[in-house]
Amino acid sequence: MSVLYQCLDAVAALITTTLHARARGAARVAAVQRTMRVAVEPFDVGGLPVAAGDVLELAIGEAGLEFGAGPHACPGRQLAEAIAAEVVAAIEALP
Repeated sequence: MSVLYQCLDAVAALITTTLHARARGAARVAAVQRTMRVAVEPFDVGGLPVAAGDVLELAIGEAGLEFGAGPHACPGRQLAEAIAAEVVAAIEALP
């Protein structure tokens, strides 16, 4: 169920950021700015300790990775982009 909620939020954000950018004649900002991860084992990030169970907020949008990357990349990226493109096209086709 949580995958459906994430999908809905991401697609809605993608539609919104696309329409906003086109209305302003500007580049689109990342639809998904941040994501959360839970550390499964202790490690260091830039010399800072992270304990197992710590919740990390990752600024993926600022890194140009709004759909993530590697093994944690969004499996629904193509579907989200296709849905958003069709919705935006339908809105722009309105008289």
